[in-house]
Amino acid sequence: MSLSLATLTPKDVPDPQTPAFASLVDRYFAQGQAVIDSLPTWHKKSTYHANTVQAYALSKEKRPSLGLDSAEHWVARTSTHRLQGSANTSAVYDYFRNGLLVDHSEQERQYIESCMESERLQVFREAEAEGLHCRISKGRPPTSPRTFVFLLLTRELESTTGSRIFMNISVPFDHPLCLSKQVNEKNRVRGRYISVECVREIEVGDKVEWLMATSSDAGGSIPQFLTDWSLAGKVTEDVPSFVEYVNGKIAAEGDSSGPTTKSKVITLRL
Repeated sequence: MSLSLATLTPKDVPDPQTPAFASLVDRYFAQGQAVIDSLPTWHKKSTYHANTVQAYALSKEKRPSLGLDSAEHWVARTSTHRLQGSANTSAVYDYFRNGLLVDHSEQERQYIESCMESERLQVFREAEAEGLHCRISKGRPPTSPRTFVFLLLTRELESTTGSRIFMNISVPFDHPLCLSKQVNEKNRVRGRYISVECVREIEVGDKVEWLMATSSDAGGSIPQFLTDWSLAGKVTEDVPSFVEYVNGKIAAEGDSSGPTTKSKVITLRL
């Protein structure tokens, strides 16, 4: 199996206690790492949000070299973030870890406005592999509400430099607890996406880099070329939303690592 929009089912996931399961997860993370490592070779597109988020696209010709389907359109984004106003500068990674790695689906619902509902469908291995569904609110007419069901793989990675790194991989998934066009899914369109998300410390923990690559099929009546055309800009929207979410948590909960609370913000920088 490889990173593609082909949909998995629970039958495709081996028993979590077997070497076959470990091998499956390792293959996904190896390919995900290759995709992340290749980002400097992707075509730079526009920058967004006051030039703090860089968007990229991967050419059709280069996709097979990464084990990707040449017919699937891939885009990516990168941004860097520093925690200001705190003596504990390495805490910036902890904010990203707590917001993007721990309880990923529940946290995502907090900072992505269109994510109306999220649910665990099956846990294969706690904090490593689980089936999830996310319901997206209806957009502008004539779009319909959408549901994305995916297998989420999460892992903190080893680093030769001592810096901390984690990666999330999402692949399309079908599950009997959330069947397309049945019960409360009857009037929802089933979309599909695959993504590789990586957060890593840089500059001795003073700053983190947030990288994400994805391919998507919105489903329904939206032509695929329109999804492809808008995808690069669309994926950058999560960055300011997440930063605002974290800053809200900092303001509400405080941070004992520094002298004040109000001055602590995460600032996007390239």
